[in-house]
Amino acid sequence: MSEDKFENRVDKIEKTVSFIIEQQAKFSVDIDLLKESQKKTDEEVKMLTKAVAELTATVAEMKETMTDMQVAIAEMKDAVLINNSMVEKLVNVVESDREFMKQVPQLAIASERRITKLEEKTQ
Repeated sequence: MSEDKFENRVDKIEKTVSFIIEQQAKFSVDIDLLKESQKKTDEEVKMLTKAVAELTATVAEMKETMTDMQVAIAEMKDAVLINNSMVEKLVNVVESDREFMKQVPQLAIASERRITKLEEKTQ
């Protein structure tokens, strides 16, 4: 093998080794960047997991509150129906009293006439 060929081969090997070392260094830097990125991603996932858990708890509380509100609304509806019925009865009583009050003077006059007739008969 000639010296030129040998030197060319050595140069080629040195370049190849240099390229491999460069690639290994870039790969190592890339791995470090990926590790940092993964660490940030892990932290974000933890934060999101916590937020989802809090949101789930809030939704569960809201569901319970809505159930309580639905029960309260149903009770209020029943109470309003009972109240309406009682108001109707009161209105009927008041109207009956009005009719009765209109008749009181006539009844008083009729009673007075009867008493007068009875007095006249007894005298």
